[in-house]
Amino acid sequence: HNVVAVDDPDEPAGDGGQHRPGMPQLGDVRPGTVFDTADVLAYESTPEFNYTAADLTGAYGKWRYGHPHIIKRYYRQFLYLRPDTFVVFDRVTLTDPKYDCKWLLHALNKPAVDGEGKQMTDLVTRYVGAPQALLEQGEGALRMVPVLPESAVLTLREVQGKHQDDKIVPEATIWQLELEQEKKTGERSFLVVLVAGQKEAPPTPQVELIREEDRVGADITVGGQRFRVLFNETGEMGGSVTVGGPGVAGQKVELVRNIVQ
Repeated sequence: HNVVAVDDPDEPAGDGGQHRPGMPQLGDVRPGTVFDTADVLAYESTPEFNYTAADLTGAYGKWRYGHPHIIKRYYRQFLYLRPDTFVVFDRVTLTDPKYDCKWLLHALNKPAVDGEGKQMTDLVTRYVGAPQALLEQGEGALRMVPVLPESAVLTLREVQGKHQDDKIVPEATIWQLELEQEKKTGERSFLVVLVAGQKEAPPTPQVELIREEDRVGADITVGGQRFRVLFNETGEMGGSVTVGGPGVAGQKVELVRNIVQ
């Protein structure tokens, strides 16, 4: 799943921290049940962007008997900037700073990661400094640009598909990119910019980390457009987006349109 995976390093085999309640029946998906895993708190659609914000806390460790809750809060804000740019901002508060917390992105083909990595095993390569990665499939390409955490490690893992007899199935193998903070703390934030394009001319966005009072975000220039995106670092979810062009400041729009529960 392309969300965060949270695991206890003292457990031999982690499951990412998410509970898996099975297939719901008609009427099972109700507040307070095992299927009550997330709340969409905000949504907005304009000619320039689509925005949504969700509380994903309920999907993690809530109903696993014998296991403590591993997450106090998990907020995700997702911004689609037309025509080809996506911004994902995750804020995670853990019940224990010792937990491993990784932001995940998956690919069918092996991604190309900038820089020199350290081969940890036959299946795992680690890159210090959170370099960019390029994912390709068919005629399409996707550029991944990590912005937060500032001190980060990017791991490329080959996840081999297997039959029940443990025989490897090459066509079922996928690749997993794992972004994590180098120093473990109780609060983890992930800000990633994704830009889609064509394989023959992969996107080359210019992305810069920016901060403004109690907000953090990215200044993004790609394809003749410039986006200035900011998110609340603490407290309730919110932020702003400014869409402009070369030499054009653009108009700031606050991301505050909440859904009435």
